[in-house]
Amino acid sequence: MWIFATRSRVENCKRFIEGWNRTRANTEVYLRLDECDPYLDDLLALSWPDTFKIVVGAREGLRAAVNEGFEKYPDKDWYGWLADDLNPTTTDWDSLLIKRAGKKEISYPNDLGGKPKLPTHPVVGGDLVRAVGWFGLPSSAHLYLDTAWKTIGEKLNCLHRMPDVIVEHVHPFWKKANTDIIYKENRTRSARDKENYHKWVKDEVPSLIIKLKQEGFGNA
Repeated sequence: MWIFATRSRVENCKRFIEGWNRTRANTEVYLRLDECDPYLDDLLALSWPDTFKIVVGAREGLRAAVNEGFEKYPDKDWYGWLADDLNPTTTDWDSLLIKRAGKKEISYPNDLGGKPKLPTHPVVGGDLVRAVGWFGLPSSAHLYLDTAWKTIGEKLNCLHRMPDVIVEHVHPFWKKANTDIIYKENRTRSARDKENYHKWVKDEVPSLIIKLKQEGFGNA
């Protein structure tokens, strides 16, 4: 199951839906909207695909939305997260990523950005997510969620980039979009999320990787 949290970006969502339909994506999506969003009615009026389950609730941020989807649907074969600034272009990109990840590994697309080793929008096998116990790093508010899965995937040697699967990240960092208030809000969390990520790496990752290897995850 994909988890897709969005706020206010109606035009971005229109572009994403067009890309979704054009590339024949047909997998299930947990779409999380904020009840306080001034553009909520406009977002609800969009022609969301039939596989999208729309949920409206309190504004709690990306990490909370990601874990909410996992907690409500804890038995899925795979989990992935999407964003409103993505533009998929490869036909069947969703199925290709899901197949590569399986139930125990991690895959991610080519986002046409400048950080090819960072799984900005990964698919993680359901068994691996359940073994870890969360899908979004609990100590993060928004950033470093992808970096946490990069850390786990590299230590288990199960992180797979798919260079021919294109899901473009249309982000201001790559000078592909203008900065808006949501991007600015996310940047204010950067320092704390970074600090919490490094604390997690130091305090929890060593024992987590030992546990996961003992449970049969990872490749030699």
